Amino acid sequence: MPSFKKLKSGNWQAQVYIGKDPETGKAMREYKTFTRKRDAKKWARKMELQADQGVVVQTDMTVKDLLLKWFEEYAVVQTEKTTHDRYEIILKTHLIPALGHIKLKELSPAHIRVYLQKKRKDGRKDGKEGGLSEATLLKHYKKLKQALSFAVRNRYIAANPADPVEAPKIDRRRNNTIVALTKEEISKLLDVAKEDDPLLHDFIYLAVHTGMRKSELLGLEWDNVDFENKKIRVRQALVGEKGNGSVLRESTKTANSNRNIDITDEIVEVLKKRKEKQEEFKEFLGDNYHDEYNLVFCKEDGEKYYPDRYNVRYAELRDKAGLDKEKTLHTLRHTHASILLQLNEHPKIVQERLGHASITQTMDTYSHLIPTLQAEAAEKASKFLDA
Repeated sequence: MPSFKKLKSGNWQAQVYIGKDPETGKAMREYKTFTRKRDAKKWARKMELQADQGVVVQTDMTVKDLLLKWFEEYAVVQTEKTTHDRYEIILKTHLIPALGHIKLKELSPAHIRVYLQKKRKDGRKDGKEGGLSEATLLKHYKKLKQALSFAVRNRYIAANPADPVEAPKIDRRRNNTIVALTKEEISKLLDVAKEDDPLLHDFIYLAVHTGMRKSELLGLEWDNVDFENKKIRVRQALVGEKGNGSVLRESTKTANSNRNIDITDEIVEVLKKRKEKQEEFKEFLGDNYHDEYNLVFCKEDGEKYYPDRYNVRYAELRDKAGLDKEKTLHTLRHTHASILLQLNEHPKIVQERLGHASITQTMDTYSHLIPTLQAEAAEKASKFLDA
């Protein structure tokens, strides 16, 4: 039963038993002061209802406590290390310094809106002036909302205060950063690579022809290359971890990332020549060759590459080929998708080859190509109907 006490100031203080702390077992009570007794009673009924529904309002838990708890119990367990490393930066550099001191039960939609407004105006932490982009703010919003949803699921709070807050919006027409190589640029890049770095030449060739991620190509083992059936099985990825160097992960980025990719006779030929070259190094180095990895793209002694090294080497070849700096290593993957879509390949096939989690992701990522495809479709329909 709630209790009410009239204070010397004339205000009313309500006290409500809300259950036991799940960690300590101690009784927890919530106090709040009101000008009118009827408001105190209304609040007390609300708190009792929440308690009856199993909502345990963590009176002392701060937003910082929640974010760290969510990070350790969810993010670290459910995501790859490279992913939760990025989450940790968002939490410790932005969210916790700005919102961490607020009691979780007191966090309101207004707090979140003010946070986004301030970060939009003056949120950079790299020593430069200015605010964060809408794309970056959207990442902040999503992480905070996920943590608050975690709090609701664990009944720390009754509702998610981020739900009423409108998510930052990205104008994909104005903020389209997807670029692809032209056929001429691909030829230039491959010509330079063939002269300077045959291994990177083969890497670039496969990336453009399969759409595989850098981490997937660097993690590709010969056991997952099926020459007879002309398929590549994507089953693991090579990622760089702080303090651990290059690490092979058996699970790739998403469930759909584990996939089989059909390859052509030309790709088979490139891979066979790569294997022949590798066998020459293996024979020359003998016991000094690291054959425990069995990687397609590795150092001359069979050892793993550190992923960032490929970014550096690619940038050198790109510059030598005279291509724009915006044409990054990841552009090779976008190029494969763009070519398929421009050839009127069904987006579902593109999704399957790229290993996207959903066809929606594929459509959103390459939406800038869709108007062109629609125009071609309209032309075909008109020709058919008017014939």
